[in-house]
Amino acid sequence: RLQISTREWVIRDMLIFKTGDSLVPVSIADSERDLWDMLAFKDVRIVITQPPDDSTVVNIMVLVRDRFSWSPYFTVAPDMASVGLELTNLGGTPQSLLIFAGPVYRADNPYILCTAYSYNNIANSHINAAATFIYENLNKGLSASITRGFYSAFSKWAFAVRDSFYKQDAYVPSPYVAAINSKIEYNVQDIWVAHSIPFDPEHEKRDLRRWVFAFRYAQEIFFRRDSLHNADYSLYWPNNWFALAAMGFSNWDYYLNKDIYSLGEAEYFSKGLNFALLFGPQHQEDLGTRLYTVLRLNHGINFRNVGFWFSQLSYGGYLGTGNFQQLTLGIQNNVFSSPERLGKCVVRHFVNTNLILGFFLPPGQEIIVNDNNGIRGFYYNTIRGNRSFCFSYQLNFYPLPTLLTFTTCFFA
Repeated sequence: RLQISTREWVIRDMLIFKTGDSLVPVSIADSERDLWDMLAFKDVRIVITQPPDDSTVVNIMVLVRDRFSWSPYFTVAPDMASVGLELTNLGGTPQSLLIFAGPVYRADNPYILCTAYSYNNIANSHINAAATFIYENLNKGLSASITRGFYSAFSKWAFAVRDSFYKQDAYVPSPYVAAINSKIEYNVQDIWVAHSIPFDPEHEKRDLRRWVFAFRYAQEIFFRRDSLHNADYSLYWPNNWFALAAMGFSNWDYYLNKDIYSLGEAEYFSKGLNFALLFGPQHQEDLGTRLYTVLRLNHGINFRNVGFWFSQLSYGGYLGTGNFQQLTLGIQNNVFSSPERLGKCVVRHFVNTNLILGFFLPPGQEIIVNDNNGIRGFYYNTIRGNRSFCFSYQLNFYPLPTLLTFTTCFFA
C-alpha cells in the first residue's frame, strides 16, 4: 500500500476530552489545534451535534484527512539543491522521518546530508522526542530534544530538554562570501520548565488568563577552538551559561487562519496582551558574571476582514559593576492582510518593521550585517552602530487550487 492511514488510537490520544466529560468549548478548540500541530493532516474538523431525544448530551465527531504518508522532498535555492524522502506517519503512528541530500554550490562545502526524526505524544503523555543529524564538509552535528508544551488551557506543567554537539571547520556567513576559518567543537545543553496558574481559579474554564512561572538553564561548552574570537570579533566562541527565572501573564487566546506562512496548514497566532519579566545571572568567559533583566510584552489583534497585527516590545540589558550594559529597546511589528480573491488567485500582503535602540553586543564586538539581521543577500562584517530599523513589504499570491506561492518583496 502506498498510503498508510493514521491509526485511530493516535487521534484519540491527542484529544483532551473523553466520553462522559462536561462539554468545555476550549478543550474542543485545543484538541483541534493539537491535531494540526502533528503536521500529519491536511484537514481537521471537530463536529458537535445533539441527539434529538436527549438535550443533556452531545455527540462529538472528529474528522481528519491524512496527508500523503510519504512524499518526495526537494529544495532549489540560490546556494544549494537537495532531494530526499519525507515520511509523515510511520506505520500509521505519530512518528515522522525526513532524509535529504544534495549539492551545495561551493567548492569548500560541496554537499549536505541531513536526517530528522520525531515521535509525538509518547504514551499519551503529550511528551515529544526529536533528533536531527547534519553532515557537511564544513559542519557536522547531532541534536536531540524531549519537550512537553502547554498543550491545553488547563495543562499545568511544560518543559524542554535539548542537547546538541557540533563540529565546525569553517563558518559560512553568507552564500556570497568566502568562509571564515573556525575550527571548533562545542556542546549546547538547554533545560526549561514552566508552571501555569489560573488567574481566577474559581472560573478557570471561562477565564483563560494565566500566570506563568518558568526557569531556564543553558550552557555552551567549547571542547576545541583556536582562540576566543577571530581578528575582527565577527566570530566569538566563549564558554558561557545562564540561569533565568521568569514570571508573566498570558491570555490563552489565539487567532486561527490558513495559508499564511505555510500552505495547506492551520496557523495560530497569539491574541490579547501577554507580558513577562525575565531575570537571572549570565556568565561569559571574558565578561564574568552579570545580572540579566528584561521586560517583554506582545499584543495580537485581529481586524475582521482586514488582517492581523502582532506587535512585540522588549527592554532590558545586563547589570555589571554598578551600571547597565547593552541596554536595548526593541519594537517589532508584523502585519498580514486577510486573503483577497483576484480571479482564480488569492493575494495576501505582509508588512514587517523592526526597531532596535541601543547596542546589543558587548564592547569590542562588531555587528555582522547579513541575512540574519534583516538585510537579505548582504554581508559586511565591520559595521558598528546603536540604532537599526528594518522595513519589509511582501506580496504573496497563489492560484487555486493551491500548489505554489509566488512572492515579491521590498526591503529597506
